[in-house]
Amino acid sequence: GRGLVLDLRARSSAPVGSFGQHQRKVNTVHLEPAEEALVATSCSDASVAVWDVRRTGGPLLTLPHAKSCQAAYFCPDGSRRLLTTCYDNHLRVFDLKAQRAAPAACTVRHNNQTGRWLLPFRAVWTPDGEGFVVGSLRRQVEVFCAATGATLGCHASEWQTAVSSRHAVDDSGAMVAAGTASGRVHIYKAPNAAS
Repeated sequence: GRGLVLDLRARSSAPVGSFGQHQRKVNTVHLEPAEEALVATSCSDASVAVWDVRRTGGPLLTLPHAKSCQAAYFCPDGSRRLLTTCYDNHLRVFDLKAQRAAPAACTVRHNNQTGRWLLPFRAVWTPDGEGFVVGSLRRQVEVFCAATGATLGCHASEWQTAVSSRHAVDDSGAMVAAGTASGRVHIYKAPNAAS
């Protein structure tokens, strides 16, 4: 997979640069909110790469994974932490402030084997960057601490009869939307949220 850089201010629609040289399908592309020149890509070739779109050539750093990596998202607080979801049954948080490949700062064991009929899980950050949310094969939504990997909570309902693979957390962190392959979206309210 390859990414093209377009300058929307220019009259021409020709690319001004490119980045990425993954050997297989790119699953996610995400901008670092505090520094939009940094882009993270996750790929089916078992790698996550961080690119500076202003530079040509290779990635700034590559984070190898044991199996296909389904997602890589920068933390919304601008802390340069990266959350990855991998088919090796792990969710990882990397601290990229040093701009070098280092072991994950936090690793959570999580069954990510959704099979061929479900969309792969993609863990997403909470707005404050203190935790992350991911679906579960037990038809529930799990919330983990980004610093320690401890389980912070779980959302479940008798109405959620399918596994949710896609999630979004509102800006206040009070509600989680969980989308299923059956086309339903379940909205969960945090227990301590005001009515």
